Amino acid sequence: MNFGGPVWHASVAGSSDARRLKTACISELAGVGDTALGEWWETHNKAVHLRRRLSNHEMEQIGPVLDVRGTSEALRRFDAIKHLLPAAAFRIAAEELPDIVRSALYSVWAANLLSTQRPSIPDNSQSRNTDQPE
Repeated sequence: MNFGGPVWHASVAGSSDARRLKTACISELAGVGDTALGEWWETHNKAVHLRRRLSNHEMEQIGPVLDVRGTSEALRRFDAIKHLLPAAAFRIAAEELPDIVRSALYSVWAANLLSTQRPSIPDNSQSRNTDQPE
């Protein structure tokens, strides 16, 4: 996608109707960007995306923008935040990574998830079933 320059991007998903999701996107980007430079909406079944061009002042403050997807910088950034992500966000973020890295991350993530969220099984070996005759 080419928006003619750097954009802010808000994505909101949920079971709410599209109007509520759009309102949430607008709220997330309140006070940033310049709608006069461009604003783009995407609406899907369960998600809404809003992209808005950075203002000239914002672009002056941050300098040149670099797309780091698929680079070692992207991996470094992902590694720094992956422990903060809920499962759904982890899967979405990992989709931006190269296949081999994504596969390895999923394996590690799944192993960690299983080891930390293993359901407890009550020990009923000492209980008696009173419905059965002895």
